[in-house]
Amino acid sequence: MGHCWRIVFCVLLLALTFACRGTGDGDDAGDTDTGEDAGIDADIDVDADTDADTDADTDIDIDGDSDTDDDTDLVPHVGVGVLLYTGAGGGGPGTDLYVEDVAALFNANGIDAVVGDALPGSFNDNFGVLMLMNPMTDIPATVADAALDLVGRGGRVVIIMEHCKNGCWGNAGADNALVAHLSGTMALSGDGGAPLAMTSLVVTPVPPITDGVSEIVVYYSGSVDIGEGAALGSVSGGDVVIGYEPVGRGDLVVVADSSMFGYVMDAGDNERFILNLAALGE
Repeated sequence: MGHCWRIVFCVLLLALTFACRGTGDGDDAGDTDTGEDAGIDADIDVDADTDADTDADTDIDIDGDSDTDDDTDLVPHVGVGVLLYTGAGGGGPGTDLYVEDVAALFNANGIDAVVGDALPGSFNDNFGVLMLMNPMTDIPATVADAALDLVGRGGRVVIIMEHCKNGCWGNAGADNALVAHLSGTMALSGDGGAPLAMTSLVVTPVPPITDGVSEIVVYYSGSVDIGEGAALGSVSGGDVVIGYEPVGRGDLVVVADSSMFGYVMDAGDNERFILNLAALGE
């Protein structure tokens, strides 16, 4: 009988031991699960932080790209000088067009002006306005390309042509070829325009070229078909003599009269108009 109780006691002790171990394992498993859950949550937080950092980096990159685009859109350099181009047989006729007087007018008013029959090596850096002083032959390709580059950088090209009445003193064909090369739509003609007399034009405001200009006087001019451009100066009830058209980043002015740059330069507001041709932008 005592032996049986010993056996029963041992069995109960073993059962109690296994029961305690099972409870311990369960607690440990719970702790382990809790630890694993915490680890998963921590991983998620880390991923969230990583995403946030990535987003922040992406924003910086986008801003950087935007700044790069802004730099790309900056207007290229344009000089402030004026080149009075007398190449291609230009610079006359001497009875009407006074090239040296035009240069002196600019220089006396603080505007650097140079007369030349070729492009100086410093053209791109120092000049913002190219004035072709009544060329009589085809304009060299190097000059035409320089003019195209100039308006592409925000500069101005001015083409001055004399009439073809009672003799032809200009070359509309050569001038119009340059206009087309610049993607302009205007066309000069040696016919029409002002009669053999001092003629005041009707001025259409085109700031800053017409600032302070109420009267432009021409003498025995040709005419301009403005195409998609604007009539800056016209004979009252008649032909356009001065046309204006934006091209590239810059603009183009065509004048079918050379006398206003010489023979009648001191009439009306001609000198103010000539000086304004060197004013780029509004």
